[in-house]
Amino acid sequence: MTFREVLGKYKNGSATPEEREQVERELEKYDALTEYMMGQELPEMEQPETAAEGELKKIRRNIKRRNTVLVCLAAGVACGVIAAACCFEPAISKQIWYDPTEVYAAPEGDYASQKIDSHIAVRAELTMPELRVSSVHVDEKGMGEYGLSIQQNDLSRGEYSYSYGDVTRDKMELGQDFVLQVCSANVFTRSQYGFREEPSQTGIIRDVESARAVLEKLPEYIRLEAYISLRQDWDMEEFAAFREKLEQGQGGAWVGWTAVRTAPEGTQLFPLAGFQADTGGYILNEVDALYPYYEIILHEDEPMAKVFSEHFKSLLRYIAGNADFYDGVMGYQILDGEMLEYVEKNGVNTYGFVCYGTPQEILRVLEEPDVEGIYVSDSSISVPGL
Repeated sequence: MTFREVLGKYKNGSATPEEREQVERELEKYDALTEYMMGQELPEMEQPETAAEGELKKIRRNIKRRNTVLVCLAAGVACGVIAAACCFEPAISKQIWYDPTEVYAAPEGDYASQKIDSHIAVRAELTMPELRVSSVHVDEKGMGEYGLSIQQNDLSRGEYSYSYGDVTRDKMELGQDFVLQVCSANVFTRSQYGFREEPSQTGIIRDVESARAVLEKLPEYIRLEAYISLRQDWDMEEFAAFREKLEQGQGGAWVGWTAVRTAPEGTQLFPLAGFQADTGGYILNEVDALYPYYEIILHEDEPMAKVFSEHFKSLLRYIAGNADFYDGVMGYQILDGEMLEYVEKNGVNTYGFVCYGTPQEILRVLEEPDVEGIYVSDSSISVPGL
């Protein structure tokens, strides 16, 4: 009987004890051979798989290492870009957008003024009789954004105050408390066609006689800001002679903003334009070099009639020379471009001015034959010695 037949009987349980013993001996041999084969052959069979897995792990490690390097490089580049942007952003944005921190070139050792200081100061001097711009502080906020603090001097009270604004990219916004201080058209009798007012006892502009009656009753510790109207235009020779006589007299009276005829009397033109006839404020040598007679105080040894005429023209030339700022950044044209052409042809003449002084000093102004009216816009208390 073959081993297969004996194994069949072993499996169906019909094998004799001798046959079961024979099969179990054979099975024991098979188990021994299997254990031997597993111990000898299995490692050789696993070698290719282990090597493949090792290569795969090596590849994965390389990929992971490369990705880590790439991530670190990307993070480094990003940090570098951010750092560069933070470092160079002010310089870059100033090349792209309007830069209110730009300064005029000044000789070595001299103070270099910001252009925006004189930009806004010229705008104020030409159209705002009652204040003088002292300086503009610029606060850089980044990405073409700036905050502005405009220091201004109230000429009537001698007090400083601030107005605020912003620059965003190429546009400027100033506070209404600053923008709306342009000269009113009805404070002089012969300023703008359609806004003229005859001097009277009850109107805004008082006639000389009724004004004199009021001024004579006022105490001398009051200081007045008064718009003086002329019945006919004065040229700068007449105006300079009057100013010298007033300011060389006793007391502290002085002439401030002086209105200038910039168009024929029958022409409607806004805003009213003029200049500050006093010599206060900062001295900007570099601006005066670019626009001669910008600074009155630098030319006081010359005939004042010429100085006043050239000073007003200088202000108009300054506006024309910085049209990108006034028309673009400010967003509107503050003065008609024909003004300079008109005064070049017809001369610089005034139909009125702002005067500061005590009631008695203003009374002396009213004695001038060509004065026909007065509008008192402000008053303050000035105690001598205090």
